[in-house]
Amino acid sequence: MSTINHGTIISDVDLRNDMAAQNTKALITKEKYEAAKRLVNSFHGDEVYKWKENQHRPDFLRNLFVDILGYTKTDSSSRKSDTVTFATEYSDQTGKIPDGILGLFNVEDLGSNKSNDIYPVGFIEVEDSTYGFGKRGQHDRGKGIDQAFDYASRFRNPDNQQRFEIVTNFVELRVYLGNRLDYFSINLEKLTSGDNLEKLFYLLAPQNIIPKLDDKEISPIVDLKKEVTKKRELGLRISADKATKM
Repeated sequence: MSTINHGTIISDVDLRNDMAAQNTKALITKEKYEAAKRLVNSFHGDEVYKWKENQHRPDFLRNLFVDILGYTKTDSSSRKSDTVTFATEYSDQTGKIPDGILGLFNVEDLGSNKSNDIYPVGFIEVEDSTYGFGKRGQHDRGKGIDQAFDYASRFRNPDNQQRFEIVTNFVELRVYLGNRLDYFSINLEKLTSGDNLEKLFYLLAPQNIIPKLDDKEISPIVDLKKEVTKKRELGLRISADKATKM
Protein backbone atom coordinates (compact mmCIF):
# COMPACT_ATOMS: atom_id res chain seq x y z
CA MET A 1 0.00 0.00 0.00
CA SER A 2 1.36 3.40 -0.91
CA THR A 3 1.93 5.92 1.82
CA ILE A 4 -0.39 8.59 0.48
CA ASN A 5 -2.86 8.47 -2.38
CA HIS A 6 -5.04 11.19 -3.81
CA GLY A 7 -6.64 12.42 -6.97
CA THR A 8 -4.46 13.96 -9.65
CA ILE A 9 -5.79 17.39 -8.71
CA ILE A 10 -2.97 17.82 -6.17
CA SER A 11 0.50 16.41 -6.67
CA ASP A 12 2.98 15.50 -3.94
CA VAL A 13 5.12 18.40 -5.15
CA ASP A 14 2.30 20.91 -4.56
CA LEU A 15 1.54 19.33 -1.20
CA ARG A 16 5.14 19.41 0.00
CA ASN A 17 5.65 22.98 -1.23
CA ASP A 18 2.61 24.17 0.71
CA MET A 19 3.64 22.26 3.84
CA ALA A 20 6.95 24.11 3.67
CA ALA A 21 5.18 27.43 3.11
CA GLN A 22 2.87 26.76 6.07
CA ASN A 23 5.82 25.60 8.21
CA THR A 24 3.84 22.53 9.22
CA LYS A 25 6.91 20.95 10.84
CA ALA A 26 6.74 23.57 13.59
CA LEU A 27 3.50 21.96 14.83
CA ILE A 28 5.27 18.67 15.58
CA THR A 29 6.80 18.93 19.05
CA LYS A 30 9.08 16.28 20.54
CA GLU A 31 6.19 15.08 22.73
CA LYS A 32 3.89 14.67 19.72
CA TYR A 33 6.55 12.80 17.76
CA GLU A 34 7.06 10.44 20.70
CA ALA A 35 3.28 9.93 20.85
CA ALA A 36 3.32 8.99 17.16
CA LYS A 37 6.06 6.44 17.84
CA ARG A 38 3.98 4.95 20.66
CA LEU A 39 0.99 4.61 18.34
CA VAL A 40 3.05 2.78 15.71
CA ASN A 41 4.63 0.55 18.38
CA SER A 42 1.17 -0.32 19.72
CA PHE A 43 0.42 -2.06 16.43
CA HIS A 44 2.95 -4.80 17.32
CA GLY A 45 3.77 -5.50 13.72
CA ASP A 46 1.18 -7.59 11.89
CA GLU A 47 -0.96 -7.87 15.03
CA VAL A 48 -2.80 -4.70 13.99
CA TYR A 49 -4.34 -6.64 11.10
CA LYS A 50 -6.39 -8.57 13.68
CA TRP A 51 -7.66 -5.47 15.50
CA LYS A 52 -11.39 -5.10 16.09
CA GLU A 53 -13.07 -1.71 16.29
CA ASN A 54 -14.81 -2.20 19.62
CA GLN A 55 -11.66 -3.45 21.34
CA HIS A 56 -9.17 -0.84 20.18
CA ARG A 57 -11.16 2.24 19.08
CA PRO A 58 -11.09 4.26 22.36
CA ASP A 59 -7.33 4.09 22.94
CA PHE A 60 -6.58 4.49 19.24
CA LEU A 61 -8.66 7.66 18.90
CA ARG A 62 -7.17 9.18 22.05
CA ASN A 63 -3.62 8.38 20.89
CA LEU A 64 -4.17 9.80 17.41
CA PHE A 65 -6.30 12.85 18.02
CA VAL A 66 -5.42 13.89 21.59
CA ASP A 67 -1.85 12.75 22.19
CA ILE A 68 -0.51 13.29 18.67
CA LEU A 69 -2.62 15.99 17.02
CA GLY A 70 -3.42 17.90 20.21
CA TYR A 71 -7.23 17.92 20.30
CA THR A 72 -8.90 18.31 23.69
CA LYS A 73 -11.69 16.20 25.21
CA THR A 74 -13.90 16.74 28.24
CA ASP A 75 -11.62 14.43 30.24
CA SER A 76 -8.33 15.83 28.87
CA SER A 77 -5.79 17.03 31.40
CA SER A 78 -4.90 19.77 28.90
CA ARG A 79 -8.44 21.22 28.91
CA LYS A 80 -8.39 24.72 30.40
CA SER A 81 -11.82 26.06 29.41
CA ASP A 82 -15.46 25.12 28.91
CA THR A 83 -14.76 24.27 25.26
CA VAL A 84 -13.24 21.17 23.68
CA THR A 85 -12.25 20.25 20.12
CA PHE A 86 -12.86 16.50 20.10
CA ALA A 87 -15.75 14.34 21.30
CA THR A 88 -16.52 10.63 21.10
CA GLU A 89 -19.79 8.76 21.48
CA TYR A 90 -21.85 11.91 20.86
CA SER A 91 -25.43 10.87 20.16
CA ASP A 92 -27.76 13.09 18.15
CA GLN A 93 -31.53 13.19 18.55
CA THR A 94 -31.95 10.07 16.43
CA GLY A 95 -29.58 8.06 18.60
CA LYS A 96 -26.93 7.86 15.87
CA ILE A 97 -23.43 7.95 17.31
CA PRO A 98 -20.36 8.94 15.25
CA ASP A 99 -17.14 7.41 16.57
CA GLY A 100 -15.72 10.92 16.86
CA ILE A 101 -16.41 14.54 15.93
CA LEU A 102 -14.04 17.50 15.57
CA GLY A 103 -14.86 21.17 16.02
CA LEU A 104 -15.12 23.82 18.70
CA PHE A 105 -17.76 22.67 21.19
CA ASN A 106 -19.10 23.94 24.48
CA VAL A 107 -19.07 21.10 27.00
CA GLU A 108 -22.63 21.97 28.03
CA ASP A 109 -23.84 21.65 24.42
CA LEU A 110 -22.23 18.22 24.09
CA GLY A 111 -24.24 17.06 27.05
CA SER A 112 -27.53 18.09 25.44
CA ASN A 113 -27.35 15.48 22.66
CA LYS A 114 -29.02 17.79 20.16
CA SER A 115 -27.26 18.02 16.81
CA ASN A 116 -28.67 21.52 16.27
CA ASP A 117 -26.52 22.79 19.14
CA ILE A 118 -23.13 21.88 17.72
CA TYR A 119 -21.44 22.26 14.34
CA PRO A 120 -18.68 19.68 13.76
CA VAL A 121 -16.19 20.12 10.95
CA GLY A 122 -14.81 16.59 11.20
CA PHE A 123 -16.61 13.23 11.35
CA ILE A 124 -14.57 10.16 12.32
CA GLU A 125 -15.44 6.53 11.67
CA VAL A 126 -13.28 3.60 12.82
CA GLU A 127 -13.72 0.12 11.39
CA ASP A 128 -12.12 -3.29 11.92
CA SER A 129 -8.74 -3.75 10.27
CA THR A 130 -10.44 -5.93 7.62
CA TYR A 131 -12.50 -2.99 6.32
CA GLY A 132 -11.64 -2.37 2.66
CA PHE A 133 -12.96 1.16 2.05
CA GLY A 134 -15.56 -0.14 -0.37
CA LYS A 135 -13.30 -2.64 -2.12
CA ARG A 136 -15.09 -5.57 -0.46
CA GLY A 137 -18.44 -4.66 -1.98
CA GLN A 138 -21.40 -5.77 0.10
CA HIS A 139 -19.18 -6.45 3.13
CA ASP A 140 -18.22 -2.76 3.33
CA ARG A 141 -21.65 -1.30 2.55
CA GLY A 142 -23.17 0.81 5.31
CA LYS A 143 -19.87 1.08 7.15
CA GLY A 144 -16.94 3.50 7.31
CA ILE A 145 -17.24 5.86 4.37
CA ASP A 146 -21.03 5.51 4.18
CA GLN A 147 -21.37 6.25 7.90
CA ALA A 148 -19.02 9.25 7.90
CA PHE A 149 -20.89 10.94 5.06
CA ASP A 150 -24.25 10.06 6.60
CA TYR A 151 -23.29 11.65 9.93
CA ALA A 152 -21.98 14.75 8.16
CA SER A 153 -25.39 15.18 6.52
CA ARG A 154 -27.15 15.09 9.91
CA PHE A 155 -25.44 18.16 11.38
CA ARG A 156 -26.14 21.74 10.42
CA ASN A 157 -23.39 23.79 8.81
CA PRO A 158 -24.59 27.42 9.12
CA ASP A 159 -21.20 28.95 8.28
CA ASN A 160 -20.73 26.68 5.26
CA GLN A 161 -17.40 25.44 6.58
CA GLN A 162 -15.42 22.71 4.86
CA ARG A 163 -16.33 19.29 6.27
CA PHE A 164 -13.77 16.52 6.75
CA GLU A 165 -14.92 12.89 6.64
CA ILE A 166 -12.23 10.80 8.32
CA VAL A 167 -12.29 7.01 8.00
CA THR A 168 -9.75 4.50 9.30
CA ASN A 169 -9.24 0.77 9.74
CA PHE A 170 -6.26 1.38 12.09
CA VAL A 171 -3.73 0.65 9.32
CA GLU A 172 -4.89 3.25 6.82
CA LEU A 173 -6.46 6.65 7.47
CA ARG A 174 -8.40 8.45 4.75
CA VAL A 175 -9.47 12.08 4.76
CA TYR A 176 -12.31 13.07 2.45
CA LEU A 177 -13.31 16.64 1.63
CA GLY A 178 -17.03 16.22 1.10
CA ASN A 179 -16.52 14.09 -2.01
CA ARG A 180 -16.21 10.30 -1.88
CA LEU A 181 -13.92 10.32 -4.92
CA ASP A 182 -11.50 12.87 -3.48
CA TYR A 183 -9.42 11.62 -0.56
CA PHE A 184 -5.98 11.52 1.00
CA SER A 185 -4.65 8.28 2.43
CA ILE A 186 -1.95 7.89 5.07
CA ASN A 187 -0.40 4.56 6.03
CA LEU A 188 -0.40 4.74 9.84
CA GLU A 189 2.10 1.89 10.10
CA LYS A 190 4.60 4.30 8.54
CA LEU A 191 3.43 7.40 10.39
CA THR A 192 6.91 8.27 11.68
CA SER A 193 8.61 7.57 8.34
CA GLY A 194 9.35 10.21 5.73
CA ASP A 195 7.01 13.19 5.88
CA ASN A 196 3.87 11.22 6.79
CA LEU A 197 3.50 12.78 10.22
CA GLU A 198 3.87 16.24 8.68
CA LYS A 199 1.14 15.38 6.18
CA LEU A 200 -1.13 14.24 9.01
CA PHE A 201 -0.68 17.57 10.80
CA TYR A 202 -1.15 19.53 7.58
CA LEU A 203 -4.44 17.74 6.93
CA LEU A 204 -5.90 17.42 10.42
CA ALA A 205 -4.18 19.63 13.02
CA PRO A 206 -6.87 21.46 15.03
CA GLN A 207 -5.65 24.90 13.99
CA ASN A 208 -5.73 23.81 10.34
CA ILE A 209 -9.36 22.65 10.18
CA ILE A 210 -11.15 24.64 12.90
CA PRO A 211 -11.23 28.28 11.71
CA LYS A 212 -12.01 29.74 15.15
CA LEU A 213 -8.74 28.40 16.60
CA ASP A 214 -6.50 30.43 14.31
CA ASP A 215 -6.50 33.38 11.95
CA LYS A 216 -6.93 31.02 8.99
CA GLU A 217 -10.26 31.62 7.28
CA ILE A 218 -9.86 28.42 5.30
CA SER A 219 -8.05 25.13 5.79
CA PRO A 220 -4.62 25.03 4.09
CA ILE A 221 -5.52 21.88 2.14
CA VAL A 222 -8.79 23.42 0.94
CA ASP A 223 -7.01 26.62 -0.06
CA LEU A 224 -4.33 24.63 -1.91
CA LYS A 225 -6.94 22.53 -3.66
CA LYS A 226 -8.75 25.65 -4.91
CA GLU A 227 -5.48 27.20 -6.09
CA VAL A 228 -4.34 24.09 -7.94
CA THR A 229 -7.79 23.60 -9.49
CA LYS A 230 -7.80 27.20 -10.72
CA LYS A 231 -4.36 26.77 -12.32
CA ARG A 232 -5.39 23.48 -13.87
CA GLU A 233 -8.57 24.96 -15.37
CA LEU A 234 -6.58 27.93 -16.72
CA GLY A 235 -4.12 25.54 -18.33
CA LEU A 236 -6.95 23.57 -19.94
CA ARG A 237 -8.51 26.78 -21.28
CA ILE A 238 -5.18 27.90 -22.76
CA SER A 239 -4.68 24.49 -24.37
CA ALA A 240 -8.21 24.56 -25.77
CA ASP A 241 -7.68 28.07 -27.20
CA LYS A 242 -4.46 26.95 -28.89
CA ALA A 243 -6.20 23.92 -30.34
CA THR A 244 -9.00 25.99 -31.86
CA LYS A 245 -6.47 28.31 -33.53
CA MET A 246 -4.57 25.49 -35.20
